[in-house]
Amino acid sequence: MSLDRTPPQNVDLEMEVLGAIMLDPTAYKLAASILSREDFYLDGHGIMFALMGELHDRGIPPDSVALLDELRSRGQLDKVGGVSTVLGMVAGVASASRVEAHSRKVSEKSIARQGIRVGTELTDELYRQELDPRRALDEHAQKVAALASTGTTDTAVKLHTVADEYWSKYNDPAPVLPTGYPRLDHLLRGGIALGTIMDVMARTTVGKSALVLNIATNIALSGVPVLFFSLEMPAAQLYERMLTSLTFECKRIPYSDKYEYHGVNNYHMRSDRMTADELASITAARQVIQRLPLRIEDNVSVTPRRFRMMCGQFARKVPKGLIVLDYLQAMESDDPRSTDYSRTCEVSRTTRIVARETGFPVLRAVQLGRSATQAGRPRMQHAEGAGKIEQDAYTVLVIDRDDLRNDKNQGQAQIPEMPMPKELAPVATIHLDKNRNGFAGGVLKYKYVGPLTRFVED
Repeated sequence: MSLDRTPPQNVDLEMEVLGAIMLDPTAYKLAASILSREDFYLDGHGIMFALMGELHDRGIPPDSVALLDELRSRGQLDKVGGVSTVLGMVAGVASASRVEAHSRKVSEKSIARQGIRVGTELTDELYRQELDPRRALDEHAQKVAALASTGTTDTAVKLHTVADEYWSKYNDPAPVLPTGYPRLDHLLRGGIALGTIMDVMARTTVGKSALVLNIATNIALSGVPVLFFSLEMPAAQLYERMLTSLTFECKRIPYSDKYEYHGVNNYHMRSDRMTADELASITAARQVIQRLPLRIEDNVSVTPRRFRMMCGQFARKVPKGLIVLDYLQAMESDDPRSTDYSRTCEVSRTTRIVARETGFPVLRAVQLGRSATQAGRPRMQHAEGAGKIEQDAYTVLVIDRDDLRNDKNQGQAQIPEMPMPKELAPVATIHLDKNRNGFAGGVLKYKYVGPLTRFVED
């Protein structure tokens, strides 16, 4: 066996990791969860990574400017190759989206080098025969075991830590985000629990996107920032639906004990049929929306990795927030070879990780399959990848509408003009099929005002 071979290493990937961090300093935390200074093959790269960590700990983003200043002040600029080398690393990276994958590959090379070192030491000791061979094998077996666990951390938490966190949340006046629907919030014990996932499931055209949008709007109206991933419709269409939804009013019919729903029909938004009163309502809604802390990402190319990174950036900017995904099965996979089932599982798992990492609730729209109309009412088991989706979800709402129960009625519902008599509005039954934070099995009746994209508690 020759020992003169070059140790396993990938200097180019090391440079890409460092360049990605300088390009997007928020990527340091992800890289640092995988790598340490000793994992870099070149000492200059290890010096740069260690300084990035010190800058990060001091609250300074480790970009190229801050890093160069720190290297100059410590007289270490020449050790890393000079200014041109540092700036060349940044110029050679298009984005930080691959920092996690590249960090893991750099870590693997480091583990391989350490494994070779341990194996070489064991070989030398066995040749020298100065120790009992069993003792030598045992000592090096422990080193190998330690190497095998490299990259994993002890995530077990002491019980008193769990207790402290529990009581701190218990005393928090807002450990949940109210949905804006009082009867739903009652079943949820106040609202959507922080750091959990709530799914809204339905067949196409039934209104899952509408309910998700209504809840997101209500939460944004309360002052809580919202990051909305709209993978089904463009931001302009989402904005239009939000506008008409905010024009909703329930008024009593004069000289009657009956009520009717008023608002701007979303079909009128694209025509010249709007009245002066409707224009005034839209203007008022525009002013409300301009103040909402709501951001929309409608890039259909968002993948789980990009989703996780954007949510992490969002969480670092605000103390509390809501993340919305409409809808789960529309997100592409990071692996183009994945099947529909594996892609759905990958997206679901990523949203669960995001909820844990950010501490924010994730509201997901989930589309049910055709089988949802073939046996009784729709259920969460009718979603593709239902087992994984159900496992990750904390709360599951399933929407059922009798007027759209049959396949022949899907997409053929007549949208009436406004105002709409209350008794003519379609009834939507919402089943609380899963609820880890309260009573499961609850049933709520809502009116669905289609022209306004609005669910109303009956």
